[in-house]
Amino acid sequence: MSDWAAPRRARSAAGPERRDASPLLSFLYREFGFTGPRPILDELREAERKTKWDSFSMREHVAAVDFVGGKTRRFGAATLLAYDANIVALSQRLRMTNAHERPWMPHQYLALLLVERYLDRYFDDADEFCRELNSWKRTPEWHGLPDYWDEDLRAFAIQSAAGSGKTPLMYANILQYQHYLQRARGRLNNIL
Repeated sequence: MSDWAAPRRARSAAGPERRDASPLLSFLYREFGFTGPRPILDELREAERKTKWDSFSMREHVAAVDFVGGKTRRFGAATLLAYDANIVALSQRLRMTNAHERPWMPHQYLALLLVERYLDRYFDDADEFCRELNSWKRTPEWHGLPDYWDEDLRAFAIQSAAGSGKTPLMYANILQYQHYLQRARGRLNNIL
């Protein structure tokens, strides 16, 4: 009996493998003033250790996000607070609060924030969002990747490890989508 393993693809010296990174995700991190997920997740975990997260206000979350990306964030504090208010409202609706003994984990809150920004940008002006994204990704790291088209931005997928809490995120994402669609006065036939 012999052991066989598929050959590993070599990493490019120019940057990460394409499956390890996404221009859209990197763009969204940049919108918040983050260089990647690690600094904000570390800060959210530290806030979680210091205080018991409040079920009606996510002050600690917002303070951590503002601390990490505040000076380089590409939108104002009022927008960040609006995102948080929407997350608080859907958290209460889904009973994802301390009062229900099911608060969001730091990585889930980060995912919710990224979706808030994505949907806000998409429903506000999808054409401008697409232009900015394409302009931003014309860097050596993303060299050779095709441009995004408006249709490409109609779908957004979140990948996460098994057992990481994707199901409550999915319900939250539906509520987030409905919120931004209603704000844009759009109509919806169905959600898949």
